[in-house]
Amino acid sequence: MKLGIVGAGYMGQAHARILSELANKYGHTLSFVVEPDEAKGKATSAKYGLKWYKSVEELLSEEGSGIVPFIASPTSTHLDMIDAFLSNGVEYIFVEKPLGDDLKKAEEISRKYSTSSLEKVMVGHIERFNPAYIELKKALYEDALGSLITVTSRRVGPFAVRIADVGVILDLAIHDIDLSIDLAGRLPERIISFYYYRYSTNHEDSCYIMFDYGSHIHTIEANRITPYKERKTILTGTNAVAQLDFIQQSLEVYTGKWKMERIVLKKEPLAVEDEEFLKSITSGNKAPLTYFEGLRNLQIAYRVLEEGKGNKV
Repeated sequence: MKLGIVGAGYMGQAHARILSELANKYGHTLSFVVEPDEAKGKATSAKYGLKWYKSVEELLSEEGSGIVPFIASPTSTHLDMIDAFLSNGVEYIFVEKPLGDDLKKAEEISRKYSTSSLEKVMVGHIERFNPAYIELKKALYEDALGSLITVTSRRVGPFAVRIADVGVILDLAIHDIDLSIDLAGRLPERIISFYYYRYSTNHEDSCYIMFDYGSHIHTIEANRITPYKERKTILTGTNAVAQLDFIQQSLEVYTGKWKMERIVLKKEPLAVEDEEFLKSITSGNKAPLTYFEGLRNLQIAYRVLEEGKGNKV
């Protein structure tokens, strides 16, 4: 299959770098880039030896359905591109998180296409593929922590100029929304949220969220205004406490008697994510994280926004 990048910005460049190394391993070729900015498109084309297209329409007109696009364009374009690719018979599609910024349109697409088609659309919730998180899931399966009491996630850092079309909830907090639901295995029973406009007038730049699962509570703090970048989660259980650092890819487990640092085989999460998707293409199976999971995360994120309307500052 012909793989390609749609959007030659920061994430598009990262996917291009990884796919240029992985594609051949799974019998594919990295062959195209779609980028409306001619300078960016031609620069990426020259760097990786790709064919440059200015638009998705131009790509589909020349290449047809035998392609696998990796959508890394602005969030506001995601859903229209997914719709265009699916309506033209493209089978496998990767789209960066969040799935989109229009919940109504995302839900319409979920009704427009078959389950089997949408299960081959992968949404890039990258932290699911962080080796430290994978190790945490193993620890929980082994019952190393006992029953969960609380989970606390903190995802803060400076503002990224490249992300200007969505607020911190759809940009950053949605990572932990996804992980929270994945850890619990169900949707939260109750949501409380607060969000703030410190420096931006268009989008919230700081938020605090609480998910009540009945059995345990998960709190999420996220902002784009802190000078120090931090990506951590602490899980408190009846038998132990675990501290996970997504940046350092470390996982420490504490009991009343000892501290254990779990062995984490460190690897770039984006490389793990892309490789798992390529495996699903080769095997003909559904994507590791499907459209429906991306839609569920978007639905919960919009509930967070709705619940916090009366609490925003």
